[in-house]
Amino acid sequence: MQSSRIRNTALAVTMVLAGGAVPLLAATPAAHAAGTTYYVNCTGGSTGDGSATNPWTNISQVNARTFAAGDTLLFARGSTCNGTSGQPATFAPRGSGTATAPIKVGAYGTGEAPVISGSGLDSAVLLKNVQGWELRDLTITNPTTNPGGQKGIFVFLDNGFSGTVANHFVFENLTIRNVDGVWANNYNGKRYVLENATGGVIIRNNKADGLTRFADVQVRNNTFTDIGGMGVETWNSNCRRPGQWWNTTTQCLANYAASTGVVVANNSFTRLGAGAVTPFITDGAQMLNNVVTDWGNSPYTGSAAFWTTSADNALIQGNSVSYGNAGGDYANDANAYDIDNDSHNVTVQYNYSYRNDGGAWMYCGSGSNANFRYNVSIQDYNRTIRFCPGSFTDSAVYNNTVIIDRTGSPFSQNIRFLTDEGASTPIAFRNNVITNRNGTVDTVYRASGAPAATFDTNLFQNVTPPSGSTNSIVADPRFVDPATTTPPGIKLRTGSPALDAGKVITNNGGRDYFGNPVAATGAPNLGAYEGPGL
Repeated sequence: MQSSRIRNTALAVTMVLAGGAVPLLAATPAAHAAGTTYYVNCTGGSTGDGSATNPWTNISQVNARTFAAGDTLLFARGSTCNGTSGQPATFAPRGSGTATAPIKVGAYGTGEAPVISGSGLDSAVLLKNVQGWELRDLTITNPTTNPGGQKGIFVFLDNGFSGTVANHFVFENLTIRNVDGVWANNYNGKRYVLENATGGVIIRNNKADGLTRFADVQVRNNTFTDIGGMGVETWNSNCRRPGQWWNTTTQCLANYAASTGVVVANNSFTRLGAGAVTPFITDGAQMLNNVVTDWGNSPYTGSAAFWTTSADNALIQGNSVSYGNAGGDYANDANAYDIDNDSHNVTVQYNYSYRNDGGAWMYCGSGSNANFRYNVSIQDYNRTIRFCPGSFTDSAVYNNTVIIDRTGSPFSQNIRFLTDEGASTPIAFRNNVITNRNGTVDTVYRASGAPAATFDTNLFQNVTPPSGSTNSIVADPRFVDPATTTPPGIKLRTGSPALDAGKVITNNGGRDYFGNPVAATGAPNLGAYEGPGL
């Protein structure tokens, strides 16, 4: 997949390291029962018994084995398993482990990480109707000249799965690259999005019984590069409930059963056809400290970098998203962070957004208690925030810092701070700093009727406060670096009118973008910085 624009990824990496990232404890490998260790070297001969001295030499031999809890499977460094000479290319192991005795797949020897290539088949790795697997220290790839629904790793359940909870999947320290699928609603008559997505790690349940789901899915410390579709996606056909917008004939086939324990953390995503992470039909999903750059390159349909739908209690925190692509004026999506339909109790905090064609944030459809707080947006295009038709109740946008700058914008129209396409329940904007350093800003746009937003106690610079705003401050916020393209530049100088000028907000998260404490009482600063004047 070719990028639509040449990007500099160093900036995005700097953003996460600059203060927005939240330190995580390293995942501790579970203690597990002793099992058998098997070896694979696909550069070897045509025979082998899986021992260290006589390893298996092709994927067919591996797929013929049914592994047991506690087993280990090691691929030789410097080798490539790609299904040549009539052998299958998809690594599709059998057998299941447990959380305490997982089946572990990794590398042995010296040299480059072993490569597992799908050679253009549906998936390079297929974990079908199994559980309790951990994959580390591999390169996963699936290149093709005939792109469609290709996947890197595909975790898949259907009626052949005997339980109702597929538990414990760990994907860590992997390089997933050149997965040449197509993110499209209709490509050569086929659909490769959502319930039939292409991407790096796709986790899907098609067992429509109203019960079956995934639990304890960890995607950590991986590098995703040149992925034709989504970076990581979860999907469950058990997604029917009031408020969901999925099609009940082809998508939502049974009652809601949310997957739990989904964590996507400390990954890098570069050159994606769609977005980075979509935790659909989940409860408590966490997306932490990921770096995303040069994404949304599919010419066929839009996406957001982080996108919750039919998701409860999700946390999107400490991420950096830059250079999101969209084609044409007023292009769909291409927002960095999207709280989408049927999402409840979602928090988006301490994130950075830079030069994304569709803007920083989006509310789309209906949900409740969904908040954007202590985030930084610099030089995002089209609109900073978008409302789709629908109703998000008890939701707010507070203590964010926005720097609007149309330099480099691919769009002909003015940048809008808020585009409201027909939301019905007002969302509160409080304690934000909204500045403009280049171009004309249309503060709020709605084709007809009043916007579904209230503005109280915000600072505006070179931006007209929306009609009906209260307690607005129109002034220079006195950033330490007004020309900044990085979050540290939005800290405040001594004498800033934003210092101690905010209103107390309950349950404010307890800290700002940079880790400074935010008191439960006492007036906070406006914007994402709560420290003293510098």
